[in-house]
Amino acid sequence: MRVVLHHLGRKRAVALTTVITAAALVPLGVAATAGATPAPPTWKATTVFSIRPISGNHDNPVQGLNHTWADASFTRSATVSYYGQVSKSFCPGITSGECYYWIGESLDTKGRFTTNPTATSGAYSPGNGTDGTGVTGPFTIGVAARGQMAGRYHYGFYTNFDTGKSSRVPAAENDHGTMPLAAATSTCTGGVYCGVTDCQWIEQFFPHGAQFWDLNGNLDPSCLGLYGSWFYFLPQGSDESCSLVMSKWVTASWNNWGADPVDGNVLAPDESHC
Repeated sequence: MRVVLHHLGRKRAVALTTVITAAALVPLGVAATAGATPAPPTWKATTVFSIRPISGNHDNPVQGLNHTWADASFTRSATVSYYGQVSKSFCPGITSGECYYWIGESLDTKGRFTTNPTATSGAYSPGNGTDGTGVTGPFTIGVAARGQMAGRYHYGFYTNFDTGKSSRVPAAENDHGTMPLAAATSTCTGGVYCGVTDCQWIEQFFPHGAQFWDLNGNLDPSCLGLYGSWFYFLPQGSDESCSLVMSKWVTASWNNWGADPVDGNVLAPDESHC
């Protein structure tokens, strides 16, 4: 599981098993116009992350510093696009303004992660893949090994604002490896003990006090995400204690967030377990 901090908490996202196009997401209440359709108004923001906790399926249940299987640093490019006003029936409980339909996306690139050894983190390798060993996990993380990561997340939601603002999204955020991350609508904007979850990242394009609904009409949901995936790769030589070890893990909304054996794993054993 990846708590979609990023979650990565991670991931109480709505898992869809098919890729949904932006056009398919547009509610019937949004009127179509004749002729060529202009591109929707879009706002974009880029954030450089440092030491962001990345959750897996075997993290330490006690929240705190470096209690997930890895921390990552990467660049996130996020966008939100406005698709128009819809009936207020899509926004039950709205207290001000009108109801508007939006989509969004976050793209994580230039990613690097470092595993947190089990001895100090209490977390184990994130997946359930055995890498062909046939050994039953979860597997102990023996060393701080460094690998590469990338991912993306798609959103669909309603809000009572019809414009976004890119400058509201931070240009940099250091989460210091600490869980939990806080909601975007809190007073937290990043720092030593808090940040914004992946599920709610795009809420930052809107002012504090904005109301949000998921596509099922739930007010203030824990997640606005629809579907997404992240890929983690530990190449040979990354684990200095076991230089021949190479592993990869895919966590996505369509694969039980990396919980299936076929999704692989990130293995970082110490020398005694090579």
